[in-house]
This record gives sequence, C-alpha cells and structure tokens, in this order.
Amino acid sequence: MIQKIADEYNFRYLFIWQPTIFNKPLTADEKSSLRDIPVDNDIYKSITTDVDKLAPSGFIDLSGIFQDESRQSYFVDNCHITPTANGIVANKISEEILKIQ
Repeated sequence: MIQKIADEYNFRYLFIWQPTIFNKPLTADEKSSLRDIPVDNDIYKSITTDVDKLAPSGFIDLSGIFQDESRQSYFVDNCHITPTANGIVANKISEEILKIQ
C-alpha cells in the first residue's frame, strides 16, 4: 500500500526499526535499568526474525546496530538511548537517506 501511495505522489520512503537493548551484550548499567522491566528475548527474537523476512522495500533494521558493543552503555532503559547512541543512529540514517537520493 505504501508503495502505491509513493508511486502516486512521487515520494520515497524509509521504514526504520529502532535499536533495541535485546540485541547487544548488556553492560552493568543496562542490566540495572532493566531490573524492574520484564524482558522476554525469545518473543522479541521471533518477531524480528519474521520482520526481516517480510520487510517491505525501504525497510532498514537498526535493531542490532550496537550488537558488537559490550563495553559501552547505549541504553538508558529498555528502549531509550543515550546522546552518543543517538549520534550513531543519526549517522546511519543519514547514510541510508543518501543512498536513495
């Protein structure tokens, strides 16, 4: 449906799946921030597996952008990221936007 609208009104689009704390080794601070939040990685992993298979064109999965980083905390809670992490995400989004220009 989005592709049809984009064709009709002549625009390009991106869907961006946000970074998640579930895709990285957690630092002590990140573990502490999740202490009172129920986390079910199995449910999350099953959802993201299907998302990657069914993603429309223009879909960018940034959920694992920090997956190789175990030394630095990028999350302040289960879904909000630090200013440093925001900069990393913004740079990646900028790269993706420039690819479709």
